[in-house]
Amino acid sequence: MTDFATFVNIIIDELTKEGRKHTAETRKYSANRLLMFMGDKPTPMDKWDDLFVLDYETWLKTQGLSASTTAFYLSQLCAFYKQAVKKGKIQEHDIFRLVNKTPAPKLAAQQFPSIAELRYLQTLNLNKSQDFARDMFLFSLYARGMNYVDMAYLKKSNVKDGMLTYISHTSDNNPAVTIKWDKAMQQIADKYTSDTEYMFPIITKEGNADETEQIKRSRHNVVYNLRSIGKQYKFSVSPTIAMTKGLWRKIMDEVSVSEVI
Repeated sequence: MTDFATFVNIIIDELTKEGRKHTAETRKYSANRLLMFMGDKPTPMDKWDDLFVLDYETWLKTQGLSASTTAFYLSQLCAFYKQAVKKGKIQEHDIFRLVNKTPAPKLAAQQFPSIAELRYLQTLNLNKSQDFARDMFLFSLYARGMNYVDMAYLKKSNVKDGMLTYISHTSDNNPAVTIKWDKAMQQIADKYTSDTEYMFPIITKEGNADETEQIKRSRHNVVYNLRSIGKQYKFSVSPTIAMTKGLWRKIMDEVSVSEVI
């Protein structure tokens, strides 16, 4: 019999030791949801079947969760299942055949600030908190949509010979990402000095157990200040870190080759 709670603790410990703290936090969060579903008499992992998964999906929907959130929890369940199979804890069966663990695509087109607004954003005289939020937004955009967790863990040593190379902390088995380190990125980095190895003052105490909480608080403040900038200066769409990957792609689609090279 394979106890899920015990197995989860092993997985979270492994992820934490590997430095993949965001993934560990996500696994822990989704595991708690599954344990809540199973209640006082949890179903051993080797007893999971297609009806168990279907019951979990139904239960998630009764909690008032959206289709995309339900799909997220099902994808996390699938990740746990595959890890258990890989470790030889259980035998693999097609237990997800009755559910959809892939979020439905968003139908509404994403809206972005205009190029003129982005240029205007660069010129604004902002307070310290707003200035940091603007810098994180622009850096994320320059870095092709780097997410906030990866910016938090970005180290000064990630920059070498004019290139920025990093491995994402937000998903498993990601290859290294390498992009050109340009002047605008350097100008932002030069504004922030730290006694730690990190580039930005998001994680302020290395090795601290609450690194995840530090990132959450910092991201919350950045989200709040970007929203306040959008409202204060009447942007058509308030800038967000979440939009930078899509915005970068949109800008690059619209720029002619001659402007790039």
